[in-house]
This record gives sequence, C-alpha cells and structure tokens, in this order.
Amino acid sequence: MRTPRWVRSIVILPIAIVVLGTSQYGAEALPPPVWKPLTVPSALPGQYCGGEPQDARGLPLDLNAECRHVYPSSTGAAAIRQDAYGWVCKVPKQPDKSPNMQAACQRIYGTNAIATLVGIGVNDWRCLRPADVSGHAVPVLLFPVEKLNMSEAPFVTAALGRLNNLMGGIRRFYRERTFAALGAPTAVRGTNAFVLPTSTSAKDWQNLAICTDQNICSSRGNPVPFDRYGFHNRVLQELANGGWSGLVQKSSVRVGGFVTLGSSFPEPPTWLGAASGGAYFSQPPSNSYAECGVSANNPPAYENAFYAAGHEFGHTMGLPHTDQYGVQLPANWQQSIMYTGKGTQSLFFPFEVDRLRPFLTNW
Repeated sequence: MRTPRWVRSIVILPIAIVVLGTSQYGAEALPPPVWKPLTVPSALPGQYCGGEPQDARGLPLDLNAECRHVYPSSTGAAAIRQDAYGWVCKVPKQPDKSPNMQAACQRIYGTNAIATLVGIGVNDWRCLRPADVSGHAVPVLLFPVEKLNMSEAPFVTAALGRLNNLMGGIRRFYRERTFAALGAPTAVRGTNAFVLPTSTSAKDWQNLAICTDQNICSSRGNPVPFDRYGFHNRVLQELANGGWSGLVQKSSVRVGGFVTLGSSFPEPPTWLGAASGGAYFSQPPSNSYAECGVSANNPPAYENAFYAAGHEFGHTMGLPHTDQYGVQLPANWQQSIMYTGKGTQSLFFPFEVDRLRPFLTNW
C-alpha cells in the first residue's frame, strides 16, 4: 500500500521526555502497583456505559483548493483508493502528487490547526484547531498504519464507538461525583474520538506495553528492553508526529492515547502500559476493545478499562493517589478510582472532589 510522503517519512526519534512517576501537576503517573485486573462483571447492567454526550468536532478540508494552490496547473484532487491515503493531486503530464493534509488544514484554519481522522476512509479527514478542543477530553485511537486497508474500516468505526462510550462513562462518573459533593452542576466535557495512524507496528505496540512490567518482559525473552515508560513515551512521540502536541501547547485539552492492534492479532492485547503525564494519558491495547451495553452487566474488560482510563485521566486533571493527601482515610479508601478502584463501582471521596474543583472550575 502506497502512503504519501509525509507519512512514509515519519521516523520515531528519541525525545526529551523524562517521566519520574509524577505529572507536571504533582500527580502520580502510574496506577498503584497493587492493582490487578478484575475478573468479574459489574454488579449492575449498563453501569457507566456512556451517558455523557460528546461535542462533535472536526472541520472539513478543501483538497481541490489545496492541490491547485500547491500545483497551479492541477485539475484538482482525486481519490485513487478508498482508504485515507487514497487522495492524490492530478497534474497534467506529471505523476500523481500526494497532498499534505497538515498543510491543507493550516492553510485554511491557521498555523495551529492539525489534520486528523474520524475513520480510515478517504472522506474521513478533518481539521482541528486548539479552540475546538480546549477544555475537553479527547480520545485518540492509535492505529498501526501497516493495517490501514478498508477491510479494517468496520473495526475502526466500532473501536471509535467503544472509546466514545468509555470516555462518556468516565466523564459522567466525574460529573456525578463532583455534583453530589458540591451540589452544583460540573461540566466534564469531551469530544468524539479520532484516529491517528502510527508508524509503530501492532507487534511493537504489544511488546512495548508488555515490557512496562520487568518480570513479564523477562519471561517473554525481553522482546524490547524493559522500560516502565517506554509505551507511554512512544504514545507521546506518535501524538507529536501527528501534530497533537501543538494542540496541547495552545489549549487546555486532555488527550488520551488508546492503542489498538487492529481486528486480528496473534495473542490477546495486553492490559499493561497505562500511564500519564501532563495533559496526556496512555491506555494499553486491551482497553480499545472493551465493550459495554446498556442492558447487560459490563464484562470485566470494560470494568478494567473504565478504571485504567478514569484513573489516568484523573491524573491529567491534577489528582494524586488517594493516600497522598495527608488526611485521615476512610476504611474503604483503596476503592477510590484514584487508588486501586473497583471498576465502575469505584469511589471518589470529598477531599478528592475538593482537589478537583479548581481544575474543573477553570478548565
């Protein structure tokens, strides 16, 4: 499959990111070491399966105008394939030219705009500006470009729906818990999920996530060197390559990177790798497959994804672990979503609400 120059030229380079267990807001960047995945479903049907609406975001591109701007003699853009990289600029008596989607968005919407996807089809390109996402949580599906073909389109559409449900449920959790404690409406806003094709392969994503645990990495023969933050840092690199770091620098957005291995894989996607730092949180491959339904009890996979994403999203909002407040803790304190939690039945205590309130008020 041929991809345009700006995708083929992506190289994963080391970047100066040092994560020492805390985010820039002073919150731990990792789940507590005693956490283990739940193996039982939720006690109630449809518990936090979506429920919080998202704000639809994504501005259109004019690729015909872009082609004619870059190549004055161009007759415009044409789709020669149906996947996202199927667009070309047609220029008489010259080979087809691949349009630069990032440049196209910036030409229309300003230098801070980025190009992103709401699927993997030829018509799924959108533009985002910092103002479009500021004050919102934005889930991004990191999809290996090696698997970018239209047979994967139904899977990607379903995965985006799962992320919208998951983050909708998490945002509802925080809204309800803060409302109950404060007695006033509290918005925890979010957008629809987007897709970012990655140069990192499905195999490498799985290995990077597995090797955030030293013992498991060693038992697998160290497919990559052990690095507790290797998976998270790779997520950050891919997001930066896709322009998301520019949105973060120019807005108050919170970005969740949800890695997927595609519709088929040689072994179950791992649950290892969750982490956070600053405005970003990273989610392991398993969490992009977690499904829920409003009329059925949530399966364990959804309960675990809810905890992992809700916990790391909490860190990006400035929340530390529950045992780091210096207050008398209740007997059930470990069930807080900011400690080991209990899936969708996780707790959130008044002293944690007090810590979150300034962030939500000013977000």
